[in-house]
Amino acid sequence: MNVISQIITVEKFIMFSSCIEEESNNKHADKYDVNQDEKQLVDSFEFVNSLCLYWILGIICIKKVELFLCFENYVNIRKLQEARYKQSLHRTYKFFDNFSSGFVALYFIGAVRVVFTTGLLAGGPQAFWISYFVSCLGMFITAAVMAESCSALPVSGSLYLWASHYSSPKYSRLVGFIVAWWSVSAWTTFVAGNIQSAANFLLSELAVFHVDFPTSTNFFKFRVVQWLLSEVLLALSVSFNYLKSHLFKYVLRASCMVIILDFFLNIVWLPIGVSKTYGFQDKNFLMKTYNGTGAVPVWNWCLSFLSTASLIVGFDAPGHIAEETENASLNAARGVFTSALLSGLLGLPSVFLFLFCSPSLNNLFALDAPQPFVQFYVLALGKKKHIFLNIVAVLGHLLNTTVAILASSRLAYAIARDGVLFLSGWVSKVDIQRQPKNSVTLIWIVSSIILCTILFSQVAFTSFISAMTLPTVSAYGLIAFLRLLSKTDKNLQVKWSLGRLSKLFQVITLIWCTFVVVVLSSPCQFPLSGLTFNYAPVMLIIITCCALLMWRVTPENSWLKVTMLYLVGLGLGDEKDISVKGLEIIRQCYKVYLEEYTSLLNVDKEKLEEFYGRSVIIANRETVEHDSDILLREAYEADIVLLVVGDPLSATTHLDILLRARQKGISTQIVYNASITNAIGVVGLQLYNFGQIVSLVFFTETWKPDSIYFRIKENRDLGLHTLILLDLHVNEPSFESLIRGKKNYESPRYMTISHAIGQMLELELLHNKKVYNESTLAIGVARIGSFSEKIVVGSLKQLATVDFGPPLHSLILFGHRIHILEIEYIRAYALDTEVFDALVQQQFPSISKI
Repeated sequence: MNVISQIITVEKFIMFSSCIEEESNNKHADKYDVNQDEKQLVDSFEFVNSLCLYWILGIICIKKVELFLCFENYVNIRKLQEARYKQSLHRTYKFFDNFSSGFVALYFIGAVRVVFTTGLLAGGPQAFWISYFVSCLGMFITAAVMAESCSALPVSGSLYLWASHYSSPKYSRLVGFIVAWWSVSAWTTFVAGNIQSAANFLLSELAVFHVDFPTSTNFFKFRVVQWLLSEVLLALSVSFNYLKSHLFKYVLRASCMVIILDFFLNIVWLPIGVSKTYGFQDKNFLMKTYNGTGAVPVWNWCLSFLSTASLIVGFDAPGHIAEETENASLNAARGVFTSALLSGLLGLPSVFLFLFCSPSLNNLFALDAPQPFVQFYVLALGKKKHIFLNIVAVLGHLLNTTVAILASSRLAYAIARDGVLFLSGWVSKVDIQRQPKNSVTLIWIVSSIILCTILFSQVAFTSFISAMTLPTVSAYGLIAFLRLLSKTDKNLQVKWSLGRLSKLFQVITLIWCTFVVVVLSSPCQFPLSGLTFNYAPVMLIIITCCALLMWRVTPENSWLKVTMLYLVGLGLGDEKDISVKGLEIIRQCYKVYLEEYTSLLNVDKEKLEEFYGRSVIIANRETVEHDSDILLREAYEADIVLLVVGDPLSATTHLDILLRARQKGISTQIVYNASITNAIGVVGLQLYNFGQIVSLVFFTETWKPDSIYFRIKENRDLGLHTLILLDLHVNEPSFESLIRGKKNYESPRYMTISHAIGQMLELELLHNKKVYNESTLAIGVARIGSFSEKIVVGSLKQLATVDFGPPLHSLILFGHRIHILEIEYIRAYALDTEVFDALVQQQFPSISKI
């Protein structure tokens, strides 16, 4: 509403400015004899006025864009709810932040450096650049299909939920579990692989400066140092992910700038260095072939896709943070596609740059540092000048790991929240800023364990890391396949759409991903032996078996379960007045709160706990009104029930909780029960003759609200009865303590009927509207709905002398719309029947004549 009011205010100002401008123009037209200076003055005024108008129009556009984004975020929340997925994370990131997550996760120039030497082994330069070009086309189309899927369902977890969404209802849960395990396994190993790359760039300086220390992975001493350095760098990357989201977005933006810096430094500096040292390769070098795999020529060429296809895998990262992105159905989809597109396009000149600047193949393959590209830089730039480029590369891989942790932690959080992962309860918790820090910790722990395999065998670690591209590409292909079969895809309504190209791109994606999966599953070296065996298919089978096991042992109703905030009415009597539905909810919820601010039950908390079989937490006024965000935050993670004496919707306090729950995307359910507003019929008065229900609060020396007096007057003028609910104070801080800034809680107190009548007569004396007096007939009630309920009829003066006992007390003032049968029924509760009959004749003469 603030945005709308600001727009209206600015538009009114424009209308006012337009009137001023029109008036000045009229005056200017009437003065034919003005001199040139005056004309210039008027022209200057018009120019300044026009500038102001354009500035104001700019403000209006910005405000309307803000309003549009607010609406878009609301639409995204509704989409999640319709898909049985509840938004829990805070929307902080804008389009550039979302794009940066994919762009940094791909780290195109760093990825080309890492696979450059191994990539040339299969097919040589000719196969490398052609395969890269083909891989770009294939991955661009794949990214477009994934982006369209993201636009349809912009949620954390992305790939696995897209696959589940497009599969048939019978198999959606099974497919979801499999793709979830594929995705989280791949992304977690990406973290370990990326950080080891950073460590290798640093450790390669040992070989450059001839430090007397082994640099071969065959030596255990070197592997220990490599592992320790990787763990330290991993801890540094993880620490960035503990930042608040409004700070982490600057990490994303800075990471993007570092990658661009890395690219331009190589584009400018590397050719200069090569031109001054060993010189460039000629164009014939691009057509050279090389067979370092031992495979037949055709398959040797195909094996080059092992390196080039993996360079553009990971563009789904923007989809994993879609739930934290504003206008996600558009921005996250754009982030998925543009990050892949830009990375591929910028990677192409990087490939040609490194090929033309490369030393001969024999010299290149002779480089023996942990990361051969560092020695490549030394050959081109020299020992000293290469250091800055190497530092930038290390920083790039460090930030690349940081973003990989971001994406993988959101994926782990999402599948844990949906009941697909072990330790789901702990992993799916979010902190007060609505960030899944436990999932970040999980990724840290698992990645650290994966790094420990370096201590046993570098070959094992490398094989494990290399194998994890296969599950991700398999997930891409499976989503395209499921979309081709899905009937819901025909009616897809998205903001980022491929239109008529959608089905064609899905077919191409399926064919392309199938080819890449075959290549990734193939042995990398021939002849085949235990050392050259490709364990990627084995790892995929193991991960799939884990997913199937988890699918089997996880209860079906716990998957994609939407947590709920329940408001359950307890009725008016004791612990046994609760409904069967309410009791079932209490016994299945994570936490049970009892609200004792708006009303009191006639039994103590211990009896409730004994009957319900659950511990009950007391929620006082501060909990319900001021600290309810704690309750709502808990409802994000688990089912929470708030027990309300009477009916849940009898007080506006509970409506406020429901409203804020809906705004936060929390599902709610209400279980109704009896309340004073309907149980009051026990006195014999018909409910349809009651007017406004009013509350009477405790007066103070300086505060005596009189609105109740005029509400009673309105009811009595219409002949309607008035139900007066009397005040209740339980665990409330005193006014004096609030002024001092230190809360001291008052002893519990409740308003008696005698006290209420005294305050009412005080208001009558103050206003003298003759609404009621001491002789006015009324009904005093206490503990309605319990076995000890008390009902007494008499004049206000009589009722003031009655001891009604423990709370809660209420009072009813008669209206003149009353039937003889009601009088006869009520007479049984009269304190003094003779006085009652006399007052009825006096106050209801029409009835006494009957």
